[in-house]
Formats: sequence, structure tokens, C-alpha cells
Amino acid sequence: MLVGQGNRDGARVYTIPKESEIKSLLELERKGLIQCSERLADFVQFFHDLNMKAIEGAPDRDSFVPQQPLTAEQDKRLLHESYALTDLGRQADEAVLKAVGSQLQSQQTKKSDK
Repeated sequence: MLVGQGNRDGARVYTIPKESEIKSLLELERKGLIQCSERLADFVQFFHDLNMKAIEGAPDRDSFVPQQPLTAEQDKRLLHESYALTDLGRQADEAVLKAVGSQLQSQQTKKSDK
């Protein structure tokens, strides 16, 4: 899930990743490494069009409250958006983990030899 939800002082609160993380997700989607339930740029535009008010919240996510009640369809669309690695994304993930693991193991061996 991309969007979280909760309640604060009786109001529904929605949370999304920080803008820098959204930019990273957009780049991953453009490169075919992740697949979103709907095109992420379209979803981000939809979210901004809701004209929600930013509030203080969790340090790792941006928090918003609707300035007017959302329709059931809008709420459903918000909570439905998700992403997952594509086959290419899984291959990239495995390659990165293998390379980093090899590098760390090499560094550990060099330290042990000293």
C-alpha cells in the first residue's frame, strides 16, 4: 500500500511517502523495476487534486487531512494504490544484494587478514 490512514482528533488522516521517495518510486516505475496498481504519476495528480491540508505527522511520511469529505470512490482509490517489484525489479534487487554482499565479505576478509 502506498497510502496509509488513521484518525486524529476524530478526523481521517492519510499518509504518503515523502516527496523525495515518491520521486524515487516514479523513477523505478519509469525504468520498469516496479509496477503500480495505476500509473503513479496519475495517482499523484489525483492525490494533489484532492486539495488536502498537510499536517504534522510521522517523521518518515507526509500526513494530510481532507478539507472536505471524500467520496467512497475517492477513499477506495486512495487506499487501493500499491506497488510491487516487476521481474526486472526482482533481478535488479538480487544483483544489488549479491554485489553488496560480495563487497562486504571482501572487506571483512581484508580486516581479518590484518
